Amino acid sequence: MASKLKAQEKFLYERVCHAIEDQIRDGTLGPGARLPSETELAHTFSVHTLTVRRALRMLEKNGRLSRQHGRGTFVSGSPRQPPAVLYVGETETHVQRDIFLALGRLARDRMQTFATFDMVSPGTPTPGLDKALAGVPVVIVHSEYCEQVAPLLSRKHRLVVVGEEKRELNRPAHWVLVDRRAAIGMAVDHLAELGHRRIALVISREWSRPLDALVREEYAAYTGALASRGIRDYERIVCLRTHAEFQQQNLDKVRELMADKNPPTAFVSPSDYRARPLYLAAAALGLEIPSDFSVVGMWDTPWCTALIPELSSIDCGVEEMAMLSLILASEDNCQQMTCRVEPRLVARQSTAARRG
Repeated sequence: MASKLKAQEKFLYERVCHAIEDQIRDGTLGPGARLPSETELAHTFSVHTLTVRRALRMLEKNGRLSRQHGRGTFVSGSPRQPPAVLYVGETETHVQRDIFLALGRLARDRMQTFATFDMVSPGTPTPGLDKALAGVPVVIVHSEYCEQVAPLLSRKHRLVVVGEEKRELNRPAHWVLVDRRAAIGMAVDHLAELGHRRIALVISREWSRPLDALVREEYAAYTGALASRGIRDYERIVCLRTHAEFQQQNLDKVRELMADKNPPTAFVSPSDYRARPLYLAAAALGLEIPSDFSVVGMWDTPWCTALIPELSSIDCGVEEMAMLSLILASEDNCQQMTCRVEPRLVARQSTAARRG
């Protein structure tokens, strides 16, 4: 089952859940208190009765409420806590760090036990991971590590994978993914609306056959978005590395690209940090952003406001990904779900209308 959620919106039923839980915590609704009817609650929260019904069902599953046929809905005397969760992924690296922080913050709001196991890189030894996994019923793992972690799980574990791409696993799992194709398409659309017809794509790995899966997905989204805008005669791809030792190599690549008879007037970078080499190259070549070329990043990380001019970016909905992950982690439903969070544009100073 697939579903989508706009990044600027929260699940309405989660808002209702939180509001009722707040009243239970502060004593406004004590043990045994009877809740208003679904219709009254829908009016109070300005939502549909189906939204209220779903919220009450979630609170009942978590042990907060008990529903008695013919009598109503009551606050439970001893609520069942949501299951303990272990997040497996990097906690200091860009997007994964943002997901980790959002999960921790939301878990605290839900009074949910939350622990982390900090990974270094895919495929590296993970001493202590077995012990960490043994103590929790639910594991939320970043997609880069799911193939490494899945074989270590028992049949009793519930697995939620959060990240950028779906992979083949030999066990059931829920998937919460960013809609990368939509995000890259949105970046191209924004630039095209500003009059740009020569739009280049920044990739993080060298262009070689067979193509890396992530590069293949980014390229397909990029070319598809160009075609949808009627831009069929211009494709430019440049591999820029973020480490300092590649700075001269990045500069040479950007210089060569801008010396072309048809240089790009805009770039799409599928990560904000990957846009930084463009800024460094522009400064070294005496070019200005967005006067000489516009740039759109992705994920709307703190890098956007650290760069000058501030970077326009695509918000991929990290908060929503975290919320969905915790909801699926708490559900007893065995049906596997794949949820893709819909992105939104955050326009800043790095994009402008094409000159001439």
